[in-house]
Amino acid sequence: MYVRGPAASIAAAAVVIAAAYSALLRRRPAPSRLALGSWGVVGSIATIEHTPTAREFWTVDVDAWRPLLLRGAAADMPAAREWDRDTLVSRYGNSTVRTERAKEDRVAGSQRGGMPLTELLRRGAAGEDVYAISNVAHPMTEDLTLPPFLLCGSDRSTPERLAAPSDGPRQTVGWATPLDEFGLWIANLPTASQVHYDQTNILNCLLRGEKRWLFLDTRQREVQQMPWAMGNLRGVEGGRPVFDGSDFVGIDPAAVDLEAHPQLWSVTMREATQRAGDCIFVPWGYAHQVSSASSELSVAVSFLWERDVAYDPAACARAPTAMPLPLRLLLPLWWYSGAGVVPLGYNTLSQTRQRLLSAVEQTARRRRLLDAALFARWWRAKHERGGDLLTARRGASSWIVTPF
Repeated sequence: MYVRGPAASIAAAAVVIAAAYSALLRRRPAPSRLALGSWGVVGSIATIEHTPTAREFWTVDVDAWRPLLLRGAAADMPAAREWDRDTLVSRYGNSTVRTERAKEDRVAGSQRGGMPLTELLRRGAAGEDVYAISNVAHPMTEDLTLPPFLLCGSDRSTPERLAAPSDGPRQTVGWATPLDEFGLWIANLPTASQVHYDQTNILNCLLRGEKRWLFLDTRQREVQQMPWAMGNLRGVEGGRPVFDGSDFVGIDPAAVDLEAHPQLWSVTMREATQRAGDCIFVPWGYAHQVSSASSELSVAVSFLWERDVAYDPAACARAPTAMPLPLRLLLPLWWYSGAGVVPLGYNTLSQTRQRLLSAVEQTARRRRLLDAALFARWWRAKHERGGDLLTARRGASSWIVTPF
């Protein structure tokens, strides 16, 4: 049977398309378990070789919501020069650190509990699967500095933070960027995180070792469709992802099952190689995965701040941006003494405020006692003017809060 006319042209075109598709499939690796980053990497993230000014960092890099590699931005920290295994043990060996397994698995759970830093380093040197993902103990801030470009941030609603020097009284520092926590990462073996995004901005500075970062733009449709464990991603608005909280993909990044998740073939990534002395800026909500292939000592610190913090020229006019600031002078939201419970991953102030107001609103609707607007008036009075717009009186079966 022979086909003539338009039908013949269509049939011929179909043959050509089928042949091209078949050739494409032959060139593409057979669907199997492949390491994340072995496909889909389209280039490197933005990199700068100079230390930016605070204005440049906030108004160009942070506002652009783009990952950034800052070469040598932490090279002058005392910790970058001095923190080897012996120094960490002698100075801070008694500090408690929170630990996990080196290969993150948030589904099965990878936490191993707290232990003295001395014990972590001893076990790690012996080849045990243990990795410190913790907070910087306050004594360790003696050897750390805040990069000057990280000053000058303000959300205009957070009360001025206090400086807490170990050798003097606390004092108000209005020009200090409100930081939530100082993170600490120490390992003696290869490590790997799962793909995840955080609810805060992060500046991660590597003091020893080398790490590979992969970045997946959370605005990308294929990334939005990844199997996020919590289902918190809710699309894109105003050029930024919309989500309710941090989230992760419960897939082993060293062996991604592309038969089970064929949509991942279409995901594109950018990469960065972070070396000792380098810092990487990770915007809030930007998906990433981090790994290290070395069994040598690896140490990193990170600075976390909320998405609403922005460049404040008035604060910058008072800030000592000409030189690195000793970290011991700054008080993060989740300060850690070095003993007891490590305050890692706690809620941000905005989260706490929103959840509290939501709970008040739900209670008001259910019990008709208090509405969110009234509570907000009380909150402002307590924290901005030191007064109190509300009083409480005893009801038949509960306390009823009413305007003063």
